[in-house]
Amino acid sequence: MPSPRVVVAMVGLAVLGQPFVCAALGRNMSQEEKLIARIQQEQNPAKKARLQLRLAKMEMKEADEAYHARNFTEGKAFLQQYLDHVRETWATLQGSDGGARKHLGAFKELEISLREEDRFLEDLSHRVPYPEDESIKTIAREISAIHNQVLEAIFPAGLPPKERSKRSIPPRSWMPAKVWVAET
Repeated sequence: MPSPRVVVAMVGLAVLGQPFVCAALGRNMSQEEKLIARIQQEQNPAKKARLQLRLAKMEMKEADEAYHARNFTEGKAFLQQYLDHVRETWATLQGSDGGARKHLGAFKELEISLREEDRFLEDLSHRVPYPEDESIKTIAREISAIHNQVLEAIFPAGLPPKERSKRSIPPRSWMPAKVWVAET
């Protein structure tokens, strides 16, 4: 049984430390709430997608912290929220006027983020115990599928190759060599 001094010290720390913990949690939640409010107000699809992507990254960070604390159910819930935000981001970009031509920067940011998060999910699946890594691998497969769709939108395969201009001069290696024949 702990001594009374230890009990009093622990209770004192818990009471004095509670406002700091609540403030930290409240600050994070208020950041999410502010971001959600900005997403709902935004009319530009590219800016909206960037804000949604920022929210998804916040969820991924919280999932990482939960898995680091060995809280697997909470981590799984954060990963599912991350996946939902990524789907929303992709749907926003797909529904935008002009698609990848008009909002190429947002498409590229999404592609880069998905590539980074794919690596992160791979690392995370190696850090957690076997039964828990199946949910991570499932989400990683879905993220990979979305990533492939984004790549197809940025680099469409159905476009014909560019035609050469009729005015363009071919390289010297293509020009026929002049042959001089000596007369005898």
